[in-house]
Amino acid sequence: MITFTPMTQVEEWNWVTERARCMRMSDTGGIVAYDGDGKIQAICVFDSFTVDNCTVHLAIDNPLVLRHGFLNEVARHLFHVCDRKRLFGMARSDNAKANKFNEKIGWKVVATIPDGFADGIDFIVYRMDRDECRWLNKQKEAA
Repeated sequence: MITFTPMTQVEEWNWVTERARCMRMSDTGGIVAYDGDGKIQAICVFDSFTVDNCTVHLAIDNPLVLRHGFLNEVARHLFHVCDRKRLFGMARSDNAKANKFNEKIGWKVVATIPDGFADGIDFIVYRMDRDECRWLNKQKEAA
């Protein structure tokens, strides 16, 4: 069984920063996926909120969380609870696994920042829009 909770514990922050290397900001929040034994399986961190947008950082150790609705929960929270219209994320150009995953789950490439991470390693900027997000339950959204 997978359960989702708000990110509130120091251990959760330590777990995600080991994997996603994101930096805590004043508006940072997150959703944690725990298994039945209380072990972290995935975390989505979100920050840098603007009027309509925010930035997302994903770290997933167990891809089975996807079958248990992790991305649905993230989309519901950010697009409905936080009322964002767009999400943005970045990945290093040399992280083929992350880039393949991002595109598979529906992120669209909107820009590449040459040498954005280091010489010869670009940052790829991704975007996901609420009206195109397949992780939202469209029937609930229309109600």
